[in-house]
Amino acid sequence: MKYAVLRAGLFGILLAGCVAEPVPLPSSDGAGRVAAKAEPCAAVAAASETVRVANDFGRIEGTLEVPEGCGPLPVVLILSGSGTSDRNGNVPGEREQPHIYRVLSETLVAGGFAVLRYDDAGIAGSVSGAPAKVEDFRFDHEIADAARFVAELRKDARFGAVVVAGHSQGSLTGIMASQLQPIDALISLAGTGRPIAQLLREQLEKRLNEQELALLDAALAKL
Repeated sequence: MKYAVLRAGLFGILLAGCVAEPVPLPSSDGAGRVAAKAEPCAAVAAASETVRVANDFGRIEGTLEVPEGCGPLPVVLILSGSGTSDRNGNVPGEREQPHIYRVLSETLVAGGFAVLRYDDAGIAGSVSGAPAKVEDFRFDHEIADAARFVAELRKDARFGAVVVAGHSQGSLTGIMASQLQPIDALISLAGTGRPIAQLLREQLEKRLNEQELALLDAALAKL
Protein backbone atom coordinates (compact mmCIF):
# COMPACT_ATOMS: atom_id res chain seq x y z
CA MET A 1 0.00 0.00 0.00
CA LYS A 2 2.76 2.46 0.92
CA TYR A 3 4.46 1.92 -2.44
CA ALA A 4 1.19 2.66 -4.26
CA VAL A 5 0.82 5.90 -2.31
CA LEU A 6 4.45 6.81 -3.04
CA ARG A 7 4.17 6.38 -6.78
CA ALA A 8 0.72 7.99 -6.98
CA GLY A 9 1.96 11.01 -5.04
CA LEU A 10 5.07 11.42 -7.19
CA PHE A 11 3.07 11.06 -10.39
CA GLY A 12 0.70 13.79 -9.22
CA ILE A 13 3.55 16.17 -8.47
CA LEU A 14 5.20 15.56 -11.81
CA LEU A 15 1.95 15.85 -13.72
CA ALA A 16 1.27 19.22 -12.12
CA GLY A 17 4.79 20.56 -12.53
CA CYS A 18 6.03 19.29 -15.87
CA VAL A 19 3.00 18.79 -18.08
CA ALA A 20 0.93 21.81 -19.00
CA GLU A 21 -1.80 22.44 -21.52
CA PRO A 22 -0.56 24.62 -24.41
CA VAL A 23 -1.87 28.16 -24.37
CA PRO A 24 -3.66 28.90 -27.67
CA LEU A 25 -2.25 31.86 -29.56
CA PRO A 26 -4.81 33.84 -31.57
CA SER A 27 -4.44 33.97 -35.34
CA SER A 28 -6.84 34.72 -38.13
CA ASP A 29 -7.93 31.80 -40.29
CA GLY A 30 -9.65 34.06 -42.81
CA ALA A 31 -13.14 33.35 -41.49
CA GLY A 32 -13.19 35.64 -38.50
CA ARG A 33 -12.45 32.80 -36.07
CA VAL A 34 -9.50 32.41 -33.72
CA ALA A 35 -7.40 29.29 -34.23
CA ALA A 36 -4.77 27.79 -31.92
CA LYS A 37 -1.22 27.88 -33.20
CA ALA A 38 0.10 24.33 -33.50
CA GLU A 39 3.42 23.72 -31.79
CA PRO A 40 5.96 21.59 -33.69
CA CYS A 41 6.27 18.04 -32.40
CA ALA A 42 9.52 16.12 -32.30
CA ALA A 43 8.41 12.49 -32.33
CA VAL A 44 10.12 10.33 -29.70
CA ALA A 45 10.14 6.54 -30.10
CA ALA A 46 9.64 4.22 -27.14
CA ALA A 47 12.91 2.73 -25.94
CA SER A 48 14.61 0.85 -23.13
CA GLU A 49 18.31 1.60 -23.00
CA THR A 50 21.33 0.84 -20.86
CA VAL A 51 23.16 4.01 -19.84
CA ARG A 52 26.70 4.00 -18.47
CA VAL A 53 28.82 6.83 -17.10
CA ALA A 54 32.47 6.68 -16.11
CA ASN A 55 33.49 7.77 -12.62
CA ASP A 56 36.74 7.92 -10.66
CA PHE A 57 36.86 4.13 -10.15
CA GLY A 58 35.11 2.52 -13.11
CA ARG A 59 31.57 2.99 -14.31
CA ILE A 60 27.99 3.28 -13.08
CA GLU A 61 25.21 1.60 -15.05
CA GLY A 62 21.49 2.25 -15.22
CA THR A 63 18.33 1.76 -17.26
CA LEU A 64 16.62 4.52 -19.20
CA GLU A 65 12.96 3.93 -20.09
CA VAL A 66 11.48 6.25 -22.70
CA PRO A 67 7.79 6.34 -23.69
CA GLU A 68 6.56 7.10 -27.17
CA GLY A 69 5.50 10.71 -27.35
CA CYS A 70 5.96 14.26 -28.55
CA GLY A 71 9.32 15.61 -27.46
CA PRO A 72 11.07 17.06 -25.76
CA LEU A 73 9.83 14.84 -22.93
CA PRO A 74 10.31 15.46 -19.21
CA VAL A 75 12.73 12.95 -17.71
CA VAL A 76 13.02 11.78 -14.10
CA LEU A 77 16.26 10.63 -12.47
CA ILE A 78 15.59 8.40 -9.45
CA LEU A 79 18.20 8.57 -6.66
CA SER A 80 18.22 5.80 -4.06
CA GLY A 81 18.28 6.12 -0.29
CA SER A 82 21.01 5.09 2.15
CA GLY A 83 22.64 1.70 1.85
CA THR A 84 23.36 -0.06 -1.41
CA SER A 85 20.48 -0.83 -3.72
CA ASP A 86 20.17 -1.79 -7.35
CA ARG A 87 18.32 0.10 -10.07
CA ASN A 88 15.08 -1.68 -9.14
CA GLY A 89 15.24 -0.49 -5.54
CA ASN A 90 16.28 -3.83 -4.05
CA VAL A 91 19.02 -4.37 -1.45
CA PRO A 92 21.18 -7.47 -2.06
CA GLY A 93 20.71 -10.09 0.65
CA GLU A 94 17.43 -8.71 1.97
CA ARG A 95 14.50 -11.12 2.13
CA GLU A 96 12.05 -8.62 0.68
CA GLN A 97 12.67 -7.44 -2.87
CA PRO A 98 9.93 -4.84 -3.50
CA HIS A 99 11.24 -3.52 -6.84
CA ILE A 100 10.07 -0.09 -5.67
CA TYR A 101 12.02 1.96 -8.22
CA ARG A 102 11.11 -0.31 -11.11
CA VAL A 103 7.41 -0.11 -10.25
CA LEU A 104 7.67 3.66 -9.85
CA SER A 105 9.43 3.91 -13.19
CA GLU A 106 6.76 1.84 -14.96
CA THR A 107 4.03 4.09 -13.59
CA LEU A 108 5.78 7.27 -14.68
CA VAL A 109 6.59 5.95 -18.15
CA ALA A 110 2.93 5.02 -18.60
CA GLY A 111 2.15 8.67 -17.82
CA GLY A 112 4.50 10.03 -20.48
CA PHE A 113 7.70 10.57 -18.47
CA ALA A 114 11.10 9.12 -19.34
CA VAL A 115 12.85 7.62 -16.30
CA LEU A 116 16.49 6.82 -15.51
CA ARG A 117 17.40 4.65 -12.53
CA TYR A 118 20.79 3.12 -11.79
CA ASP A 119 22.66 0.61 -9.64
CA ASP A 120 24.53 2.10 -6.71
CA ALA A 121 28.31 1.94 -6.90
CA GLY A 122 29.70 -1.47 -5.99
CA ILE A 123 26.84 -3.75 -7.06
CA ALA A 124 25.26 -5.27 -10.18
CA GLY A 125 26.14 -3.27 -13.30
CA SER A 126 28.00 -0.70 -11.19
CA VAL A 127 30.31 -3.16 -9.41
CA SER A 128 33.39 -1.43 -10.87
CA GLY A 129 32.19 2.02 -9.83
CA ALA A 130 33.29 1.78 -6.18
CA PRO A 131 36.76 1.95 -4.62
CA ALA A 132 38.47 -1.34 -3.73
CA LYS A 133 38.24 -0.50 -0.01
CA VAL A 134 34.81 0.44 1.30
CA GLU A 135 36.37 2.86 3.78
CA ASP A 136 37.61 4.92 0.84
CA PHE A 137 34.06 5.57 -0.37
CA ARG A 138 32.67 9.04 0.35
CA PHE A 139 29.27 10.67 0.03
CA ASP A 140 30.87 13.05 -2.45
CA HIS A 141 31.26 10.08 -4.80
CA GLU A 142 27.49 9.47 -4.75
CA ILE A 143 26.84 13.14 -5.45
CA ALA A 144 29.27 13.14 -8.37
CA ASP A 145 27.68 10.01 -9.87
CA ALA A 146 24.22 11.60 -9.73
CA ALA A 147 25.55 14.78 -11.36
CA ARG A 148 27.10 12.72 -14.16
CA PHE A 149 23.74 11.18 -15.00
CA VAL A 150 22.10 14.61 -14.97
CA ALA A 151 24.71 15.77 -17.47
CA GLU A 152 23.96 12.77 -19.71
CA LEU A 153 20.25 13.56 -19.69
CA ARG A 154 20.93 17.22 -20.46
CA LYS A 155 22.79 16.23 -23.63
CA ASP A 156 19.90 14.10 -24.93
CA ALA A 157 17.74 16.08 -27.37
CA ARG A 158 14.73 13.87 -26.60
CA PHE A 159 14.38 15.43 -23.16
CA GLY A 160 13.33 18.81 -21.85
CA ALA A 161 12.82 19.27 -18.11
CA VAL A 162 15.19 17.20 -15.98
CA VAL A 163 13.61 16.24 -12.66
CA VAL A 164 15.49 14.56 -9.80
CA ALA A 165 13.42 12.36 -7.47
CA GLY A 166 15.49 11.58 -4.39
CA HIS A 167 14.32 8.87 -2.00
CA SER A 168 15.36 9.28 1.65
CA GLN A 169 19.10 10.09 1.57
CA GLY A 170 18.70 10.47 -2.18
CA SER A 171 16.97 13.79 -1.48
CA LEU A 172 20.20 15.18 -0.05
CA THR A 173 22.17 13.61 -2.88
CA GLY A 174 19.92 15.40 -5.35
CA ILE A 175 20.24 18.74 -3.61
CA MET A 176 24.02 18.52 -3.63
CA ALA A 177 24.17 17.23 -7.21
CA SER A 178 22.09 20.20 -8.36
CA GLN A 179 24.99 22.42 -7.30
CA LEU A 180 27.16 20.62 -9.86
CA GLN A 181 24.64 20.24 -12.68
CA PRO A 182 21.48 22.36 -13.13
CA ILE A 183 18.12 20.62 -12.80
CA ASP A 184 14.57 21.85 -13.36
CA ALA A 185 12.92 20.33 -10.30
CA LEU A 186 13.71 18.28 -7.21
CA ILE A 187 11.24 15.95 -5.52
CA SER A 188 12.01 14.75 -2.00
CA LEU A 189 10.53 11.31 -1.28
CA ALA A 190 10.62 10.75 2.49
CA GLY A 191 13.66 12.99 2.79
CA THR A 192 14.81 13.80 6.32
CA GLY A 193 14.78 17.21 7.93
CA ARG A 194 17.00 16.21 10.85
CA PRO A 195 20.80 16.18 11.26
CA ILE A 196 22.37 13.15 9.60
CA ALA A 197 24.19 12.05 12.77
CA GLN A 198 20.94 11.94 14.74
CA LEU A 199 19.15 10.04 12.00
CA LEU A 200 21.88 7.42 11.57
CA ARG A 201 22.02 6.84 15.33
CA GLU A 202 18.28 6.21 15.47
CA GLN A 203 18.36 3.86 12.49
CA LEU A 204 21.27 1.75 13.72
CA GLU A 205 21.03 1.69 17.52
CA LYS A 206 18.71 -1.34 17.58
CA ARG A 207 20.89 -3.34 15.19
CA LEU A 208 24.29 -2.83 16.83
CA ASN A 209 25.84 -4.12 20.05
CA GLU A 210 27.43 -1.81 22.63
CA GLN A 211 30.91 -2.05 21.12
CA GLU A 212 29.62 -1.30 17.64
CA LEU A 213 27.54 1.60 18.96
CA ALA A 214 30.63 3.07 20.58
CA LEU A 215 32.44 2.94 17.23
CA LEU A 216 29.43 4.48 15.53
CA ASP A 217 29.26 7.34 18.03
CA ALA A 218 32.96 8.02 17.55
CA ALA A 219 32.50 8.16 13.79
CA LEU A 220 29.40 10.37 14.00
CA ALA A 221 31.22 12.78 16.29
CA LYS A 222 33.58 13.52 13.40
CA LEU A 223 30.80 14.55 11.04
